[in-house]
Amino acid sequence: MPDFYVERALDTPLCAVDERLLRRRLEACAGAYNVRWRECLVDAERQRIVCRIEAEDLPAARAAARCLGPERSAALLSAVPLAAATTAGVEGHAAGGEADPGTSSVTHAGLVDVLGECRLDAPIDAQIFVREQKACDWCLDTQRVQRGPVVASTDGRRLVAFFRAPDAEAVRNAYRHAAVRFDRVVAVRRLEL
Repeated sequence: MPDFYVERALDTPLCAVDERLLRRRLEACAGAYNVRWRECLVDAERQRIVCRIEAEDLPAARAAARCLGPERSAALLSAVPLAAATTAGVEGHAAGGEADPGTSSVTHAGLVDVLGECRLDAPIDAQIFVREQKACDWCLDTQRVQRGPVVASTDGRRLVAFFRAPDAEAVRNAYRHAAVRFDRVVAVRRLEL
């Protein structure tokens, strides 16, 4: 089953009680729509959540995404196909593999999840963005930054890249001389599902 990504802006910061309620809603939706919630990441302000859903097709993913809350605050993001990302020199993410962002933090000691966001004036295909990013491999190794998937908004004007790194600053430093810079780079926390 393919992976789909959904992002939701929250009106108020996600508290511990909200987190537990969200976990229950997602469990119920998983059974109802035959999907699997692979991971959910929340930013430091606890007002933005990005989730990866494994679903049979787009309608199932959309139905499950409604479990995160009102559609007006949710955006579906599409992922760059694995073959295209690998061709472009980006580390692959096989389910449960070493480079999979869904693996435990024990696998990558000292690394946290980081999101890089890029807003564009004109739409761009995520595959082209990955190819043209031209990040310095030596910089990534030196900063201990592991690239993950890149996802695009449906209008192609916003891209979100996933990383594992010591902190957000390591990603900023590694991409300092890249062709396209990120507008926002933030460390995120993985919600236990």
